[in-house]
Amino acid sequence: MHKERYNKNDAHLIETMMGIGLSQYKIHKLLCTANEKEISLQKAYRLTEANILNVDVIILAILFFYISIIMYLDPDSLFTMVFIIILVFIVLEMTCRFHKNFYNMLKIYIKLRGL
Repeated sequence: MHKERYNKNDAHLIETMMGIGLSQYKIHKLLCTANEKEISLQKAYRLTEANILNVDVIILAILFFYISIIMYLDPDSLFTMVFIIILVFIVLEMTCRFHKNFYNMLKIYIKLRGL
């Protein structure tokens, strides 16, 4: 049996997490996951509620790779600039339109760092 890092009955912790913007159900789910896997609340949030952040990091890494390859091979071409603008537009469109509450998830993820 493992030792619980986060007490589910800690009123201060629950109030702080509710102030961040989490519901009672999500708080309970995060505390259970963090205690079960013995990880931080921030990592538990990323694994349960905000797993789309992992996908966005992968997409940005691929985008950066392609932009750096194209800029290295032919930096003066107009095609390069058009391609970069289209890729940036696609990434922004995906994060803003398809990932509802993306910035809210990111804000909660950052605020969970100190808990």
